[in-house]
Amino acid sequence: MQRTTLRVPLGTKSTVGGPGACAFMPRGLPHAWKNSGAETARVLFLYTPARAGGLLEEQQRTHRAIASMNEGEVAELRQRYGREIAGPTPL
Repeated sequence: MQRTTLRVPLGTKSTVGGPGACAFMPRGLPHAWKNSGAETARVLFLYTPARAGGLLEEQQRTHRAIASMNEGEVAELRQRYGREIAGPTPL
C-alpha cells in the first residue's frame, strides 16, 4: 500500500490514486473521498462555479467543523452553498 492513497467513489465507479493523481467530479455526480493510506493526504480541489467551494472556505475561515454544528446550522450551510447529502457514504 502506498503511504498516501485516496479512494474516490464517483457515481457507480470507484478509483484509487496516490501522489500526483487526478479525479474529475462532474456536477451532480454523487462522490466522496477517503484517505486509506498510512500518511496524511494533501488534496487540491478546483471548483467551478467558484461558489461550490464556499462551504469549505467558510469552514476554514471560521475554524468551525461540521461536527461541531447542530442540524439546523448544517442544513443552512449546505443550502447556502448548494450542497446535498445524497445518501450514506459509500466509504
